[in-house]
Amino acid sequence: MTDELKKIMRIFIGGGVFFAFVLLFHISGCIKEKGYKFSGIVQDIKFDVEGFPAVKINGKIYPIGIPNRRFYQNIQIGDSLIKQKNSTLYKLVKHRTGKVIISK
Repeated sequence: MTDELKKIMRIFIGGGVFFAFVLLFHISGCIKEKGYKFSGIVQDIKFDVEGFPAVKINGKIYPIGIPNRRFYQNIQIGDSLIKQKNSTLYKLVKHRTGKVIISK
């Protein structure tokens, strides 16, 4: 093999290892999030640098990454948020109007 071919092979192998690491990290986060079960009033909400929220319900912080961004933008302090274990659906009840929004 030529030196140039070896260099290209190293780049592809390094990229593949990096991609596998990112994929495993994402999958483990999704599995962890599916295990959450909560029902309560959103006491606080903070967004990370990528725009994903972490909500505080009943004194515990839950990062949320599965529903879509439009759903995130509807969450406000005082709203009720419900999630069942082993589900990716979230039910949001707006505190001022009682409107129910289901994540998809």
